[in-house]
Amino acid sequence: MRLQSSGAITLGKNLEVGSYILQTIIVDAAAKGKDLFAMQFVEFEVVE
Repeated sequence: MRLQSSGAITLGKNLEVGSYILQTIIVDAAAKGKDLFAMQFVEFEVVE
């Protein structure tokens, strides 16, 4: 079974200028074997 989801996060207004990585890890507690989790990341940059 494959589930899709979407959402949004709000970054704080005092986040410093620079490069960041946002990583999500999803754990499937019902999974058996090697497909127990999925991981994805995105790199982004905060500029003035």
